[in-house]
Amino acid sequence: RKEGRKEGRKEGRKEIREEIRKMGNKSSTDSIKSRKLSLYLSGSKKDDAEKLKLLLLGAGESGKSTIFKQMKVLYGQGYTPEERHKIRPFLISNINEGALDIVNAGAAVGVELTNPAALEAAETLRMLDDKRIFTDDSVSAVQTLWQDEDF
Repeated sequence: RKEGRKEGRKEGRKEIREEIRKMGNKSSTDSIKSRKLSLYLSGSKKDDAEKLKLLLLGAGESGKSTIFKQMKVLYGQGYTPEERHKIRPFLISNINEGALDIVNAGAAVGVELTNPAALEAAETLRMLDDKRIFTDDSVSAVQTLWQDEDF
């Protein structure tokens, strides 16, 4: 695609030079600018036609942004280091709170943790001041819960 765009630009430049040559001294800067703009817009239109567009419709909180993010990761350039740094606290929070949600949901339906290490791990997660950061204790607690058969 890039090579095609480059070729299109080269052709556009050739056309401009040819127009200027034909016009001789009669050419005005306005007509040159107009011609350049026309060629640019036609090239831009061709580039735009090559792009695949997708319209995502849905109610709020239905996952439209999530699909877009997944498409970016799977088929695009992935996340930049800045984006990774920005989303890191949210991912950590999701892991810590998700582990607690599983423990609480299990207790609500009668599936209690029986392993003392898992009970201690759940309590460690409950007592976290900031669930958006990993500490050695929180990582160990999540790992302990993950390995527990009742989790």
